[in-house]
Amino acid sequence: MAVLLSGVVLPGFGQGNIDSEEVVYWKQREIELPQISREFENLEYKSKSFKPTQTYDYIKAGSYQANVDAANHKVRVLTTKKDDLEKLYQCYLTAGFGNYGTTILNYHFANKRSKEWRYGLNLDHFASANGPVENSGISDNTIDGYITRFVNGHELGAKLLYDRSAVRFYGFDQNLDQDTDPENVRQIYNKVGLELNAAKGSSGKLSYDVKLPISNYSSSWFSETKLGYDGEVQYTLNQGQLIKVASELSSDGISIQDSTLSRMIFKALAGFEYSKDKLKVFGGARIAMNKDTILNAKNVHLYPVINASYDLNDKVQLNLNVDGDLERNNYETITEENPFIDTASIMFDNNRTLGIEAGAKLGLATGLFLNAQAGFQSFENHHMFAGMQDSTRFIPLWNTGVVNNPYVKMGAEYHLKKVFATGVSLRLNGYQVENYESVSYMPSWEIELFGHYKIQDKVEFQLNGNILGGMKGYNLETDEFQDVPTILDLRLQAQYNLSKRFSIFLLGNNLIAKKYQYYINYPKKAFNFSAGINYTFLR
Repeated sequence: MAVLLSGVVLPGFGQGNIDSEEVVYWKQREIELPQISREFENLEYKSKSFKPTQTYDYIKAGSYQANVDAANHKVRVLTTKKDDLEKLYQCYLTAGFGNYGTTILNYHFANKRSKEWRYGLNLDHFASANGPVENSGISDNTIDGYITRFVNGHELGAKLLYDRSAVRFYGFDQNLDQDTDPENVRQIYNKVGLELNAAKGSSGKLSYDVKLPISNYSSSWFSETKLGYDGEVQYTLNQGQLIKVASELSSDGISIQDSTLSRMIFKALAGFEYSKDKLKVFGGARIAMNKDTILNAKNVHLYPVINASYDLNDKVQLNLNVDGDLERNNYETITEENPFIDTASIMFDNNRTLGIEAGAKLGLATGLFLNAQAGFQSFENHHMFAGMQDSTRFIPLWNTGVVNNPYVKMGAEYHLKKVFATGVSLRLNGYQVENYESVSYMPSWEIELFGHYKIQDKVEFQLNGNILGGMKGYNLETDEFQDVPTILDLRLQAQYNLSKRFSIFLLGNNLIAKKYQYYINYPKKAFNFSAGINYTFLR
């Protein structure tokens, strides 16, 4: 997909989704339903070779990555297509409005193409004065900039980020006389981040990518400062053979009222990759160490890592993936998943002790693509959210027992050149939980669908949808799990290109206009729309 007009999230500062064409190991919460804030992009196809001798134009099923931002911020709209052949870098401006008092403003600036420097600035604003109920408006404002210097095949750079998000705890009983003063139910999250980086491409035998991030994430009741290191080195031995070594270090300093604490995590991966003809295999091991202790949990963890694919013939590819990881949880990642938290809680890391997935992909010359995968995941210290009282506030809980999840995934896509595409994917989860009746706010099944239609180069339509079922929400006060009704969310995007530089867009969200609840007592907006303009200009 085309690069988004809005701000670039700095690597190492945010919690990103794990998205692999071979396998997706979902961190506990990453399959949550996207809300109003969609990562809308320009509707553009990528060309990918299923086999080196045959190329298909298609969009990967599930490429619309689910991301629950329960605060509904950061709407990103369709943007005018960037022409990579332009002599000058382009700048983008998007402005729009919508119901619920919604305003959108995005601006991106980049320097002229240069062999010595790359720099740019991104501004991103989204706000809704109103929400599904009284005092439920939200806002998010981000500014980030970057600069890179190219020296003899190396890159030296820096990135700077500031983000301010405001949400309101509106999950109270609207029929009761409660304190609903906007200042008393509002929570503001501020983030400031700096990242230094150095990299060298794969033009020679040795390539590397090193990042040094530092950030502070805070609210009215906590402050979290993170120092980190994230590096990867690859060395090519011979054609089709390389060694890969990656490491990551993060140290968190947390201040809550009058108390302070620190946390540390270190991870390293080393392995060997071999590829020849139809076979590609990576084998190695990951070691992880942290300071967290829950009961008798170990501080040092070792995981196998295997990624293999084999082209059985021109149309069928087989794949196998085995992995494990220690997945970092801190106040930033937890409140990004569920911003309706204001109670101090000790943070622990999710330990995915084992993940294994095997399956096949089938590509047909007619433009039809099929895939099927089966897998198993096992977790320790698996986290979930529990409601307090009427669920106006939530608290994260860690299951000290084992949580297993056998699952299956299947999908189908059809593509007709660059004019039409459609697809559907299904995932079934079979959670087996110790200590609790169920997992909280995790669907037992999910359906994701998309459709895309392009009329010449003027008009484009894209429909995305998610259906989630079999979810339960946990209330800590009553020690009971409550069924969450099935969620159906449909989104329509439309763009009309008036010229190469100028276009208008229309976004429709929650087309069935039902105020569904992902978190109990927190309804989402009914049908809502945004409309506006995109303008691309050169300096």
